[in-house]
Amino acid sequence: MSMEKIFTVEKVEELSEIVDFILNIKVSSPVIFLYGNLGAGKTEFVRSFSKRFGIDNVSSPTFNIVHCYENDNVKITHIDLYRITSLSHFFELDPYQLFEESTFTFIEWPEILDSLDFNDYHLIKIFFEFFDDKRKVKILC
Repeated sequence: MSMEKIFTVEKVEELSEIVDFILNIKVSSPVIFLYGNLGAGKTEFVRSFSKRFGIDNVSSPTFNIVHCYENDNVKITHIDLYRITSLSHFFELDPYQLFEESTFTFIEWPEILDSLDFNDYHLIKIFFEFFDDKRKVKILC
């Protein structure tokens, strides 16, 4: 992680600035960790990101754990590890195949993965925090 960028977001429409920033990093098939409390905006960010590619049906994968969205231009994998209690359960998802097959992989609640080595992947970490009526969004890549 060598670059840090911080955004202040008051409205959902402002997430497009963060989408632009991520797209301008120009790395292939990034794995994007999304950190933040419930309601912090993680799924909303994936929704905003996906809309850029014409995908409008994004919903939280909390109960299904994995949602994949694709069209002729992109495949977005959205993983929610909120209910995952062990690394062995995570590996049952065959995550490395998901990473390889996806243009972008978003992982909500990635804390359980912090001990793993992601050196073979372009890892981007995004932290969502509330303050006042705004969100601070910090990106490490």
